[in-house]
Amino acid sequence: MNINIALTPADLVKLFARLLMRFHVVTYTVIVLGGLSVAIFLTYQIIIDGTTSNTPVTPSSSGSAGFDLQTIEKLRALSQNSSDTQPLNFPDGQRINPFVD
Repeated sequence: MNINIALTPADLVKLFARLLMRFHVVTYTVIVLGGLSVAIFLTYQIIIDGTTSNTPVTPSSSGSAGFDLQTIEKLRALSQNSSDTQPLNFPDGQRINPFVD
């Protein structure tokens, strides 16, 4: 029994073309879903790498982390000015449209 199993490049191309024509929808779906999953995975890794840091947070030794005196005085002046304002009086019985000047 002598079987000739010699495959030529032309036979391989025909076989590949036949498989591609038969399973083109499945092949396309697998490639698209695989590409999407890789893109999602890489995006997830970028987000995770951006939100986590490996360096410990150390407090600065340049000074305290509080307000300086000038800022405290500005805040006190702001709170004193806001208490001196008069209440708003809206006209009774009318609706106010905030979108009209």
